[in-house]
Amino acid sequence: PEMRVQILSEVSEFIRQGKSVFSKHIIAYDPTRHIGQEVFVVNEKDQLLAVGKLILPPIYIPFTKVGSAVRIRKGSLEEE
Repeated sequence: PEMRVQILSEVSEFIRQGKSVFSKHIIAYDPTRHIGQEVFVVNEKDQLLAVGKLILPPIYIPFTKVGSAVRIRKGSLEEE
């Protein structure tokens, strides 16, 4: 998924509220992104949940099961 990080649908509500994405919840990602770059966070149905920045190199995502991988900048349920 280009410019996207796809997560498990079961944590969608937390991400919409602006919570960080933990690496253990990621099921697919764009390996060409780098730390600090913006990504779209989507669920398994490819619905947009939030926009955030990568804080973990994509190469480490499959091997890391603890800690945040994406810091959410704006969740879809956050007030404007």
